[in-house]
Amino acid sequence: MSLMQGGCSVICGSVRQGYLMKYDLEKGFVVEVKLPKCIPPQNAGRFSLSSDGLLLAMTARNSQVHVLSSSSMELIKTLSAPADVTSLQFFPGSNREIWAMTERGEVIIWNLSGSQQMFRDDGAVRGTKIRLSADGDKVACGSNTGIVNLYDTVDVRKCTDPKPQAVLSNLLTSCDSIAFNHDGQLMAFSSNVKKNQVKLLHIASGSVFSNFPRKHEKMSNVECVEFSPHSAYMGIGCTNGHLILDRLNYFENY
Repeated sequence: MSLMQGGCSVICGSVRQGYLMKYDLEKGFVVEVKLPKCIPPQNAGRFSLSSDGLLLAMTARNSQVHVLSSSSMELIKTLSAPADVTSLQFFPGSNREIWAMTERGEVIIWNLSGSQQMFRDDGAVRGTKIRLSADGDKVACGSNTGIVNLYDTVDVRKCTDPKPQAVLSNLLTSCDSIAFNHDGQLMAFSSNVKKNQVKLLHIASGSVFSNFPRKHEKMSNVECVEFSPHSAYMGIGCTNGHLILDRLNYFENY
């Protein structure tokens, strides 16, 4: 799911459907957005929208990524990876660069002008998730072992074998969701395999909060986690349909 047009629209996809749904929040309209006919039938569950909302990148069959116009759904470019892509994201503030994680733990940086860079996530068995901070300074890579590696993007661009700034082994099962807050101070990461598997990292100190989640709190399996625009709130979506909203008192504005 991604916000479009300055927050006036939402576009959603599902691994069970071969189309997207676009919701106009102002007018209350819902539109089914079909994939172009030149793309073989596939699901529309894994995609990323560029910061300006002009382009949409979507994982495809045969280890491919399709880059589409978000307005016309015209196919602009098809990228090929060495293995199936499990997660991807446009670089913040850019519609020319895509970062992707493959199931073999490779991280690929595609520039749509033609260049490509690749490195292997340190120690990864199977890559599951990639997420960039809003300022583009950090990139987090999650794997099926629950390990989350945090890298400095400057280091990543300099060499083909970068070492993580932090190695987080707090999850017991596969990492499914990663989120940075707006100013890059915090990073939340979670797994949907077992209950209560969500953690919160203070990036500057490298410390994972020991009092979160609270000991008496019983969450269902966590499906996703996100911060509000200025981090005053953190939302945690669970597989039982519940949404937990936590107030982060350090941040004043929504």
